[in-house]
Amino acid sequence: MNIPQLCSSLDVVLHYRQEIDKLSEVCITKLYSEVEKKRKMLIHKKYSKDLEQLIHNLSLQLKQFEKVISKLKIRLSSVCALKLEDAIQCSEKIKHELLYECKLFENFFQAYGFRDDVITFLKDNQVNIVVADSSCCFHMVLPLLIRAMFPHQTVVSCESCEILKRGLCYWLSNFLGEKLDMNLFNEKGFVNDISCLSEKQLLNYFVDSRFVVKQAVVIFNVPLVRSIESDLLLSYLRDMVVANRDSRLILLISPYTDLNSYQNYFSLISSGVQILKTLCISFPVKTVWRKDSLTPLEDYVSQVVHTIMSILALHDFGDILAFLPNYSDLKQAAEMLRKQLINFRYNDVEYFLIYENSFYNIDYNLSPNSRRKVFLSTDCSEATVFPSVKFVVDSGIRKSVFYDQLLKKEVLKSTFISCREARLRKSMAGKFSNGICYRIYNKENYFMDMPQKDCPEILRVNPCTTMIKVIQYRSGKALQFVEFFPKHILRDVVNDLQKYEALKGNSLSPMGKDMGKLPFQLQYSKLILLALKKGFAFESVVLVAFFCNKQRIFVHTMNETQQKSIYAMKLQLAMNESDTFLYLSIYKNWIESNFSSVWCKNHFINPNTMRKIHSSVLEICDIISNCLGKKIIPEFSDFQNYYLDLTEILFECFFSNLCVYTGYFKSGYRVLSSSLLAFIHPESVTYQTESAPQFILYDQMICNKKTTIFHITVVPNDIIMKALMNGMLPYENEDLFDASLRCRTIEPVGEELMNDLLLGPDGKKLRMIEENIKKECGSDLVFLEASINKGCVYVYALPDYVDFAQCFVQDILKSKFNGILSENQLEILELKYNQNKICLEINWSKGAVATNLYLKSQSEIVNTFHQDYIATETLDNFSDAHYFPYQLFIAWIRRPCSGKGYINFNSAEGFRIARKLALRNITIFGCDIFIQASKKRENQLYITGLPPETNANILKQELQLLIPNSMIDSIELEYKPPFKMVEDDIISLSSVIADVCKEFTILGEFDVTVPKPDPKDLDMVVYIDVLDNEALSLIAEVLSGIVVRNKKFITKILYNLVVKCDKELCKVLKHAFITELERIKQDIKNFSENNNDFEIGCSIDLESEEKALIKISSDNNEILSLLHRKVNDLLAGEMLSSQTVKDLDNIFFYGGQVWLKNLERAENVRIVMDNKMKTLTLYGSHTACDNVKCQIAMFLEDAENHVIQTISLSTEENSSMLLKAVIKKYGVDLEHFIQSCDLHSAALDIKAHQLLVRGSSKSIEKAEECIKALSDELDIIIPDVGQSHEICPVCVCPAYNLTFRLEHCGHLYCLECIQALVEQAQFPVRCCAENCFKDIVVKDIRKILKDDPVKIKTLLENSMKDYLERNRENIFYCPAPDCSMFFYKKELSANKLNCPLCKNDICTKCNVIYHGGYTCDMYQNSKKDADYSFKVWQKTTTQCKQCPRCKTAIEKIAGCNRMRCSSCNGVFCWICVQEFRTDQDVYNHIHSAHRGMLFV
Repeated sequence: MNIPQLCSSLDVVLHYRQEIDKLSEVCITKLYSEVEKKRKMLIHKKYSKDLEQLIHNLSLQLKQFEKVISKLKIRLSSVCALKLEDAIQCSEKIKHELLYECKLFENFFQAYGFRDDVITFLKDNQVNIVVADSSCCFHMVLPLLIRAMFPHQTVVSCESCEILKRGLCYWLSNFLGEKLDMNLFNEKGFVNDISCLSEKQLLNYFVDSRFVVKQAVVIFNVPLVRSIESDLLLSYLRDMVVANRDSRLILLISPYTDLNSYQNYFSLISSGVQILKTLCISFPVKTVWRKDSLTPLEDYVSQVVHTIMSILALHDFGDILAFLPNYSDLKQAAEMLRKQLINFRYNDVEYFLIYENSFYNIDYNLSPNSRRKVFLSTDCSEATVFPSVKFVVDSGIRKSVFYDQLLKKEVLKSTFISCREARLRKSMAGKFSNGICYRIYNKENYFMDMPQKDCPEILRVNPCTTMIKVIQYRSGKALQFVEFFPKHILRDVVNDLQKYEALKGNSLSPMGKDMGKLPFQLQYSKLILLALKKGFAFESVVLVAFFCNKQRIFVHTMNETQQKSIYAMKLQLAMNESDTFLYLSIYKNWIESNFSSVWCKNHFINPNTMRKIHSSVLEICDIISNCLGKKIIPEFSDFQNYYLDLTEILFECFFSNLCVYTGYFKSGYRVLSSSLLAFIHPESVTYQTESAPQFILYDQMICNKKTTIFHITVVPNDIIMKALMNGMLPYENEDLFDASLRCRTIEPVGEELMNDLLLGPDGKKLRMIEENIKKECGSDLVFLEASINKGCVYVYALPDYVDFAQCFVQDILKSKFNGILSENQLEILELKYNQNKICLEINWSKGAVATNLYLKSQSEIVNTFHQDYIATETLDNFSDAHYFPYQLFIAWIRRPCSGKGYINFNSAEGFRIARKLALRNITIFGCDIFIQASKKRENQLYITGLPPETNANILKQELQLLIPNSMIDSIELEYKPPFKMVEDDIISLSSVIADVCKEFTILGEFDVTVPKPDPKDLDMVVYIDVLDNEALSLIAEVLSGIVVRNKKFITKILYNLVVKCDKELCKVLKHAFITELERIKQDIKNFSENNNDFEIGCSIDLESEEKALIKISSDNNEILSLLHRKVNDLLAGEMLSSQTVKDLDNIFFYGGQVWLKNLERAENVRIVMDNKMKTLTLYGSHTACDNVKCQIAMFLEDAENHVIQTISLSTEENSSMLLKAVIKKYGVDLEHFIQSCDLHSAALDIKAHQLLVRGSSKSIEKAEECIKALSDELDIIIPDVGQSHEICPVCVCPAYNLTFRLEHCGHLYCLECIQALVEQAQFPVRCCAENCFKDIVVKDIRKILKDDPVKIKTLLENSMKDYLERNRENIFYCPAPDCSMFFYKKELSANKLNCPLCKNDICTKCNVIYHGGYTCDMYQNSKKDADYSFKVWQKTTTQCKQCPRCKTAIEKIAGCNRMRCSSCNGVFCWICVQEFRTDQDVYNHIHSAHRGMLFV
């Protein structure tokens, strides 16, 4: 100690006064710094109120500190009267007190501002209640103040849990510089100092009569949600202050707690209760809400972790406190957070788990740390303070055990915390700085779902368990608590305890006392105690360990196959249907395997769970030994000996959890103690047994969307009957045995009715019907089950209500069923003829029968397409594609020649000869060019002076003329450098050209195309497509001045033509088009007089949507016309009829169609069949068409020898399974079958189970062999489905795999069979089951065909044919070949009619294509006389002759004697009527045979 030389007591006083002033000045300076710090943090105006409160509290602290300093100075002044040594000793003591006070003051705890108030209250009152936030730190300040002011009093600071006790003890020890005791009594006896205890420790001291707490000041930091121990401790503390007037009690409660309940509880204390309410001062906290509402069943843990990671990303500093319900959630969150921190490389972040018994020491210092902290905490942190926390993440969820009065059972529930607790958690983000609270729930949850206040544990858990604990702790004392049961509940609890033999009179029975000694649930304690008596102690311990386990015992996987293996293993290990005995079997086998992890793996058991259970077993054994003094021997009894006895013990312990089977697996079990329905958890071995047991016991229950029960014990009926006789069960016999559900079946019910009327989305409609029936009949035990596969509805209800429920459902189904039967559908059927198409509206009813046909106009078609949301491009099919017949081509040089070039020679000899041109000027292209030897490489000449438009090929020709003896290899010209043309330049150029074209209104529509050139391209090209060619030359001239600007340019007018045709036809004729084009080019070249190089182009576009486009072009209109005629000739094809080919009618059947299709592919031709006119049209090359005609002739010869055979598809060996095999392999149309067997035709008779075939004897033998081979393979094709009882009416086999049930009659078909039945289309389409003649409804037909547009269209066409056949007397058909258009006779009003499909004019009187220029009589006579029309015409004119090719009558009006027939395009000489191939041949003929008679 460094003390200056002091001569007198006065010197001592002066010296220490200076010391006091210095130390106090330092502390006060720090306070003012703290004030400035707060001002900077809350500089914004909106925080002015918060700042005012904080500064006011700091000023209160300063006043308290100054009072202490003043008192110390007064005490120091009195030292003057002492001797020097005594004065120094006394002054040192005062200085020590000052240092103690300064150290306490420098923390700037808000509680320090109420220093004098607390001391005054303690002197005058025994009970003091301090209402303050944890951030005031009263729990830290009060022990130190009391120790200083009341040195002879023992200070007991009590916290609600271990972690809070350790945290407080750690801080106080650091402050005092000494280790504090965490026990109230040590070996020497009573500790007269500060002790930090948990509420359980202090409660045990009160209960233990050896220790009596007197003259103590107890500070109890009461949690917001009180435990049973909290309420028991409060009752003892109340007794303490009543019995000991010198004792003092300080209760620290949250401002969010109900103060009145505590005030009322301690109101009888004679000295009264003093209340100290402090203002809740905190920094501003921003609230961030979740957008959508939260349910307690959601994965809130992952959301909390996600929020923490977002905070770390968005904010650079500040620790995070996250609240989760329990330790299990903390571990899950910690694991998820660990992975996220590693993934995102947050190496500077550490996390801690804060829960009731954790060993983390809470740091109350605000000093910054280099590493950020994340605290994952339960609600225990609500009673303390984390100075470094700026962010709070509140899950808003609590997991607690609740006692359900209706169930008479404790259930674990996930619920919301209270609004008060939510506000408390929010405030923890603003204890020492501005903060943010992230709530993982929304405002709706806060205001609507959260309760206003919390329920203490004493009112929440099982009253029996609570009562035993209360009687155990408060034996012989008054049962008065802050909050307790109402009297009627207390009366029921006493009765239950007496029933469990735990209570005898008003005190605990021996069993009750033992139950109270064991820290387990009532049932578990009784189970252990009864098992101890009967020798099953170890079994009971194992069961309790399994009951307390919360982890999965068996491995769970998403792999369905592996999960089935796990279920099988469960059944293998189970000794019976009970979970309880499965647990015993598992544990016993595991012990016998020497705790092997391999055994666990082989049996799909989680080894970690087993180790934890084993640890629990050892722990329970130790507890029993410590509490009851009885040692448990770890040995199992023989199962056969203890099964019934142990079941009886379990029944005696859990009889209040007895359940009886309802009679319907989906309705589960009736919990007899309530009206609740419960369901066995799917992991239970009882759930996996084949038949549900009638009586079961459960241990645990979870109430969420549905009530689930766990740990099942199956109870035999004998035990139930015995209990009834003994009066143990408070139920009637009918409650147990007669109140089971009865079942009624409603069938048939089709899928449509199921989905639309009963099920709806997620089966909601069925549930609504259930609820309506329950309301009507007044019974909650009504259940409906719809089975789509079986086509029925099951009604489950009690015997008195089952008939009513059945009628209720049947009435609902009846009205809808009638609607389905009478339902019609409108379908659109598209008919095509070449490029034309029309749409028919078909009214379709059950049986696929068409009841009406209606031709829709184009406007109606447009509306239909719009209603169906089909793009408007679809309508392009109804109009021709637009094209421009004329095109102006303009090209000019964009990279002109620079004037230089090189001439390359193949050989040195050629170069030597050409060198004679070197060093001289030569005139080419009107320019003088200079040639010299090149220095670039050998055998090369260098040219300069070339004009800009020089072309390399033309230059080569000119030079070659000058040096004919020397062979030039190539010419290399130098051009201006490449340059890129930007998009804006292209647009600008197009705009200029378009403006010029617009001035010529005669053009009408036009299109300008400017291809973007490559930077290296030498020429620029423009295309102008127009409808009229009159002004094209003038446009070219104008553009040369505006665009080309007097550069040399090329213009060319092209004539275009587009011909549409079928795509497949175009593919076949493509080679013929190319061949014909080349031939025409060669003919033009051979016969051209002036050797003009005419341009001819032809392209085929197969990418257009509907038709192929043949685009032909030429710069000569005559040549274009010639090309057009050639294309039309090829597209006309060659027609075959019965007049040209004998017996051609025999090819018009299905087998013939298949054969013709194969012939098409083989010969690369197109064959069009006209079934109405019985004609064939061939398209292809002449050679291919000739080959086809030969093949057809040979086919028809073979067809004369065909035979017809019937093959049965039903035998004794294979029943009718062969029919299904044929359909499955070959389909209904049998196309592949006909082709593979070379048959003429084949058809299935499904109802008769027969196959009708036609063909040669060889092909029929082949067909029979195929059917026999298929019959032999039936055991491979048809699987074993012997367990199915429903037989498909088509194949008379069990319906398996994919099936379909008919809506009308409910018969079940194989999907393949019903598809075959419908596709055969024997109208009306009906069910073919025996004695069933019901039509198949339209919706069924669509589903059977899977809405396949091709199959539906085929069926519609057949339905249309059936309709037309039924109404043939009223129908008029279009006479055009292969045109399927028809008209109603009653709608025909004129003889002449235009067919909307084929576009032909029709004579309705003659039933032919309209005979233009002929009356009906003339036409009828012309049929009898082929030359009749010509003779009639010849009488009226002298200039009338017949075309030598097609015999069409032609009248010459004017012109030359070269004549072209408008019908067949044939050319002939009018003078001698001789046919020629070309126009030129006719002119040559007239010049030679009829010289001078060209125009005569």
